[in-house]
Amino acid sequence: MTKRSNRTRGTRSDRMRYDLKAKAIQGGTNRTRGSIPAQVPVFIINPEDIFVDEFGSDSFFAEAESPDNPPSPILGYQWQYEDGGQWIDIVDGPGPQGTIASGAQTQTLTLTNISGNADGVKVRCAATNKYGTGYSTPATINVTNAVYFIITELGDSVIDEPAINFVVDERSI
Repeated sequence: MTKRSNRTRGTRSDRMRYDLKAKAIQGGTNRTRGSIPAQVPVFIINPEDIFVDEFGSDSFFAEAESPDNPPSPILGYQWQYEDGGQWIDIVDGPGPQGTIASGAQTQTLTLTNISGNADGVKVRCAATNKYGTGYSTPATINVTNAVYFIITELGDSVIDEPAINFVVDERSI
């Protein structure tokens, strides 16, 4: 019995050569390690929509893993929000509308003092390993029970008080 090999020596017209390339996966590169394509992180837990009272607090949580074997470590997390079709990194501390973020580079993003202006804002988490960055599915901030104030002028003083059970009459506008 003779051993056959897929290798060719010299050139023969009946043999074809094939050049195989790996496709980039979710922002990865075409680099390969041996015959295994590079693997960016994949989210196994995506953030869920939150429903929070105005000026309240809530958190988003996400978890990613590297699909290569053995898995390469997740090097970092970064939370982002969508503004006009662009994804912008969230920074710990007060945001432009008064909402305060903490944990912007961890698996858990905590938002406090959530402004009514944050209603409908989408957030996502990015996870990075040595091959690139993978993204979670977006989640939405839903602000409920917004607080409105009635401003009453009495002489030289202004009084603001929470508006509870009030009716706006067209005649007063």
